[in-house]
Amino acid sequence: MVLSIKNSTITLLLLISCGTIIGQNTHLYDNSELVMPILYLKVLEDPKKSFSPKEVMNAPELRVLDKGVPNLGVSSSSFWLQFKIKNTSDIEGLSLILEQPNIDKVTLYKWRPNNNYEVEYQGEDQPFHHRNYNHPNYIFDIVVPKNETRTFLLKIQAEEQLFLPLFISTPKATVGFISNRDTVFALYTGIMLVMILYNLFIYFTVREKTYIYYVIYVSLILLTQISLKGYHFKYLLPGFPYLASKCMVIFPSLTGIFAMEFIKVFLRVGEQNVNFNKFFLVIESVFVFSILLLLIEELSPISFQIMQICTMLGSIFALYVGYHMAKLGDRPAKFFLIAWTILLLGAILFVLKDYGILPYNNFTNYTLPVGSALETILLSFALADKINTYKKERLEAIQAKEKMLAEKNKSLEAKVAFRTQKLKRTVADLIATQSQLVHAEKMAALGQLTAGIAHEINNPLNYMTQSVTILEEDFTDLKKITKKYDALLHKIPEDEKLFSAIKKHKQSTREIDTVYTDIEDSLRVISEGIEKTANISKGLTTYSRMDSTAYKRVSVEKNLEATIQLLKHEFNAKDILLERDYARPSKKVDCNPGQLNQVFTNLLNNAIYAIKHREKPSEKGCIRIITQVNPNYFVVTIRDNGMGMSAKTLSKIYDPFFTTKDVGEGTGLGLSISYGIIRNHQGSIQVDSTLNKGTSFRISLPISFQKNTQSNEEND
Repeated sequence: MVLSIKNSTITLLLLISCGTIIGQNTHLYDNSELVMPILYLKVLEDPKKSFSPKEVMNAPELRVLDKGVPNLGVSSSSFWLQFKIKNTSDIEGLSLILEQPNIDKVTLYKWRPNNNYEVEYQGEDQPFHHRNYNHPNYIFDIVVPKNETRTFLLKIQAEEQLFLPLFISTPKATVGFISNRDTVFALYTGIMLVMILYNLFIYFTVREKTYIYYVIYVSLILLTQISLKGYHFKYLLPGFPYLASKCMVIFPSLTGIFAMEFIKVFLRVGEQNVNFNKFFLVIESVFVFSILLLLIEELSPISFQIMQICTMLGSIFALYVGYHMAKLGDRPAKFFLIAWTILLLGAILFVLKDYGILPYNNFTNYTLPVGSALETILLSFALADKINTYKKERLEAIQAKEKMLAEKNKSLEAKVAFRTQKLKRTVADLIATQSQLVHAEKMAALGQLTAGIAHEINNPLNYMTQSVTILEEDFTDLKKITKKYDALLHKIPEDEKLFSAIKKHKQSTREIDTVYTDIEDSLRVISEGIEKTANISKGLTTYSRMDSTAYKRVSVEKNLEATIQLLKHEFNAKDILLERDYARPSKKVDCNPGQLNQVFTNLLNNAIYAIKHREKPSEKGCIRIITQVNPNYFVVTIRDNGMGMSAKTLSKIYDPFFTTKDVGEGTGLGLSISYGIIRNHQGSIQVDSTLNKGTSFRISLPISFQKNTQSNEEND
């Protein structure tokens, strides 16, 4: 981090002569080849910025400055500088150089012998191209005839520190003067750019974040030095004078922020002392505050002072942190301590020069940029050493870790083997438990089916029993009639009385045709009962295939009908209307028929239960079964107008043992098992339900399924 003193300059040219002072502090310029400093001036502070040039010329408050380069501190006042120049050289056209490019406003009053004056103004509120010379320093053209003396007033105003190195020279000497300074700064800029690009390349190679912090930090140091020399106004922001005038606070503050971040990462401060991190955060916050103060025009001078104070405190604290980390044996901290000490020494010498404690010369002008360049180079070496140190530490850590892992590997293998066996036993127990649960659910479903089956079989058996009784009675009558007819058959022609008796007997008994009709009706009822019983038996046989593990290509509608047949008693008992809407043409599906029957039974039983427990039903209970055929899927939708489900219930319907039925009416496994069966068939099951309106289950089954699918199709 660079101490941001507004008056930084780099002077390459050796000041061979300091000029000659003659009578009443008049500067004698006698060598057209030299750039001579103006060291003796009179100064007047103008707090209200209200003085006129003529008032200043003879003001008794003018005080003499005779201690080298003037340093007027930081003030919101305007300052008037008065000086006289006597020209004994052969060149009348001279140049006045103010080597402080960051002064806000500079007005030169060129006094004439007739007590009039000529005014020339330059300042940061003007675009850069308005200047007389294409250079950041303020350079004025003045005319002092040979062997004559001229008086000049210089009005200066700035929000930053007023350090005022003034020089007098010829235009030719001025060109060499500024050229030398540009060359020196170009050399410094080249060194800094090389370090930036080199370390940026290293960052992309090793991806160590410390490098990117370092690159940003060094880039901001360079930008700060550029702004100190005024080159930011010439090259970066020539058309933005207002923004350029604020760079003397913005760039140093950003440099301070990223210097703190770089130090934290480079020295791993957070690993050693959390309080250090907190103090760094406070310093960064103050830098941010100084930048924010720039938004308030009246507080701009205060923002510069806050930035300077924070820079000083931050530099001292960073030095302490480096010393502390080096004392703990941190190798990178030792490099940092050396680099930071060099930077601070350069900054201290630079500041002492500004305050007149050290002379203004080449050595004192070079201390700050040379210090920052040396710091940059040393920190680059420190980063490289840090990476090597980290690699060595990481390699040692990896080797130690590998050794530790090798030692633990044997014990871990034994533990893994033991736990694997334990896990296998647990899995076997879970499989057995699952089989028991599935068997219990099947038994519960079969219990419900048994009641329906018994009812369905009893009805035709009752019919058959009644028909058999009728047949027995009719058959007895038929035997009596037949025997009577046989006994009397031979006597009919001989005995009229016998004929009358037969006729009377015939009238007292049923007609033989009626007996025949009763017998035929009874036989028909018996046949229908037998057929119905056979159908029930066939349906039960189809349904019982749920215990089969083989996958077959079957008609889903056939399985649906088998399930419906077994649940027909429930539909009739609950007065439920059953509607079918089967796809035509249909397709057979590869599936496990028994498992599919179990899914249909669970869904239909749930639909019957939902209809039975509706609150205030407004319409007849209805279950609608729809089948659809898609290119790859067979879709079955079972929809009811029952009591429906809430969102909370819907989120749990597939959880094992979750049920909304009363105790004894359900196990809570039906939908869980159904969900698993459909998933095992690589299908999906979706539900849509509205409370008090009804529920719809949509099952999608792949038409082709290769798991144990038999090649032969089940006969319809």
